[in-house]
Amino acid sequence: MTKCPLDIRFAAYRAGRAEPSLSMISYSLNPQSAHNQAARKSPNHRLTILRVNTNQTPPPPSLSHHHPIHNHPLNPTLGTSTKYTDTKPMNQSPPRSPAGTIISVIILSITVLLTLTLHIASIVSPPPPPSSQTTTSSTDSQLIQTIEPPLNPMDQLLLASKMALSASSKDPKSASTKDSSLSSTFTLQLKTLAAKLGPVDQLRVAIVLADIQSRDDALTYLNKIKTTDQDPPQLAQDLQLIKTIIESGPDSISEDQRNTLTEHHGWYANLALSLDNRDSPEYQSVLAQSNKFAYIFLGFVSVMFFALFVGTCLFITAAVLMGMKKLKPHLSSTSARSGVYLEIAAVFLVAFFALDFATLGIATLIPASKPLLLSMGPWLQWLLVAVPLWPLVRGESFTQLRQKLGWTTGQGILREIGAGFVGYLAGLPIIALGLLATVALMAIQTFVTDKLKLPPVTPSHPAVEMITQGDIFTIITIYILGVIWAPLVEETIFRGALFGYLQERTHWITAAILSSFLFAIIHPQGLAVVPSIAAIGFLMSGLRKWRNSLIGPMFAHAIHNATLLTLNLLLFGGS
Repeated sequence: MTKCPLDIRFAAYRAGRAEPSLSMISYSLNPQSAHNQAARKSPNHRLTILRVNTNQTPPPPSLSHHHPIHNHPLNPTLGTSTKYTDTKPMNQSPPRSPAGTIISVIILSITVLLTLTLHIASIVSPPPPPSSQTTTSSTDSQLIQTIEPPLNPMDQLLLASKMALSASSKDPKSASTKDSSLSSTFTLQLKTLAAKLGPVDQLRVAIVLADIQSRDDALTYLNKIKTTDQDPPQLAQDLQLIKTIIESGPDSISEDQRNTLTEHHGWYANLALSLDNRDSPEYQSVLAQSNKFAYIFLGFVSVMFFALFVGTCLFITAAVLMGMKKLKPHLSSTSARSGVYLEIAAVFLVAFFALDFATLGIATLIPASKPLLLSMGPWLQWLLVAVPLWPLVRGESFTQLRQKLGWTTGQGILREIGAGFVGYLAGLPIIALGLLATVALMAIQTFVTDKLKLPPVTPSHPAVEMITQGDIFTIITIYILGVIWAPLVEETIFRGALFGYLQERTHWITAAILSSFLFAIIHPQGLAVVPSIAAIGFLMSGLRKWRNSLIGPMFAHAIHNATLLTLNLLLFGGS
């Protein structure tokens, strides 16, 4: 049997690890021995033969430190008479200059400061509140304000009015059957909200009061409304028309006056014009819209409470399993991700804001292009899909990129999808905590705006407004953007690249908080909603740490966005 020199080293590495870990060192006089044959055939280990030349100089101290075979008693001269040629770790990135990392940190810091400033500015100096529904036009060099109906289905006053109309009416065919406790609760809420908004909204509250309370209460409230020279000139006329309707009925005004009220107040005008006949199709249509909103909203709340209960049980179970070391993370903290993965986040932010500013600039310079840009804007976002390939430009191989970003199938696509669903349910308590923090911030924000006598700021997202007011093409576009683009791109950038880079340099919880805060702060909903979005990002970071593969976080992100978009479409679509 053929013999081989002593100075042959067999290093068996565990398969599937992000970094090769030396788990066994052995050598043999006979390369055909049963021990080495078994090592070669083992499904759990990959055998790497490292060539050794006995005529070369001794190995460097670093190798001697890691490979105790150098001082093996059977070959005391092995450690001083041989030189080992080690292999490069499988996922080791090429050396980088710190310049890219420094620039990336600067870009991320500037992004946080600018977005925080914009969010604070939107509170201190907000645009005219949408609920006031007044627009300004120029005629003969004079500024004229006009009243517009509440087109925004997310209008706070409109939502509260619909809930009040649905909840306070036990029998829509009878004006006398009103629940006094509900009526008082909604009356107080509507009056408080309208007092912050202005006389136009106070007029609309008076219309609702005429239905959920009494006409005398509505007239008393109308008489307390004070107008100024800054209010639209049509407001005084509308106030008089509503008083006439409440006192003498809708038939006391002309058809032109009816059309004027409908143009100015929409849903509220339809309610006012049908107050005398609750059996009329007009009133039933108004009530049907209110009931639809109330039933869907209450049904969603009920489902979410059940899901939260299940999620809490799963969360506790996961915590117990982690404490027993039976639930372990699959994402390694020693994959040696270079600063190029931090650069991905910086390049994404630069490209994201550059695309937005370019679109806004073109729309400002060429007003005729605005409709086209509004329809094409969501599709232009797909250009950002190329950003995660940035490491290829910086010298990474695609194999390294795919492994470090989490573009892998993990333990199987279906199993990863299931883990994403279960993980999302288990993370609902975290999302609930984020919502509570948002409610607290909104209360503080309301207190500040009240003290400074500023109009209230309502959190909103352009996608929600587009999906509730757009046509079928717009709805499909927003669904593709929210359910496909956002999970694919945002999870790759914030959980694959940024979180993956940070969790190697600090505790994974700290990395999750930092990456989730940046993820939340660039969303347009406002400062008060940052905790809610950050909670979602934290949950996705936990899924990434648990599964390594991004399939789970992407699927959970898609579930979340699809649920919110569908809820908004059901509640406000066609309003």
